[in-house]
Amino acid sequence: MIQLFVSDIDGCLSEPFKQFEQSTLEKLARYNSESLRNTRGRAIPVSICSGRSYPYVEAMTQVLGLHMPVLFDAGAGLFDPQATTCEWHPAFDSATRNSVGELVVFLEGLIKNRALQIDYAKRTQAGLAGTNPQDIEWARKCIAAHVEEYYPSFRTYSTPVSVDVVPAYLDKRIGLEWLCKKLGLSMSNIAYIGDTEGDIDALRAAGRSYAPANAHKSVKSVVDVVTLNPLAKGVLEAYEDVLTVNSRQ
Repeated sequence: MIQLFVSDIDGCLSEPFKQFEQSTLEKLARYNSESLRNTRGRAIPVSICSGRSYPYVEAMTQVLGLHMPVLFDAGAGLFDPQATTCEWHPAFDSATRNSVGELVVFLEGLIKNRALQIDYAKRTQAGLAGTNPQDIEWARKCIAAHVEEYYPSFRTYSTPVSVDVVPAYLDKRIGLEWLCKKLGLSMSNIAYIGDTEGDIDALRAAGRSYAPANAHKSVKSVVDVVTLNPLAKGVLEAYEDVLTVNSRQ
């Protein structure tokens, strides 16, 4: 039985640098609200696991009216909206913090004279974003080579608009396992939807896995269900599929 539905943000709940699909998010928010007063075991609560930093994830928590803890910085940070507290995964130690700082300095030197920007709000990873696909691909290749040579315990992930360098021991799968431990759930009780390579390990570990129609082909090949719809409509479709599957159990 799935007891918690978890979604990525970029490429799932929203499209980077585009307006939100407000009516779709409102329907998902209504389902989440229903889970608070649910007496028949139908609606289940919603959470987030995103590579985005705390401020953005906290804002999305408000948009959806979430009451369950959510994950930011690719699962390395946890925000509890009921207690209004944040905490970092125990693996985020001083050595990791120092390495992230060094990587940010490297990125700053790399992107001079490029239409790219550093995401300074992230604390457990180094990341940049931009809207020019050529710049993103160029940055990905440069960063991946640097990380492979000097930071073998880190991994480089990319999307069409971003590149992130994440500690291999602080990824989304590990974050979801941490969230499950906090909530007294097993991974088999989690449904997760993601769209890029950084989601693959988490999708493989989840009890039920989804990819929206716009997901990368490498993600579509590992999930239980690829939705007919892209982005937020795909997330809503996945959520409603979970309710259908639960009702049969």
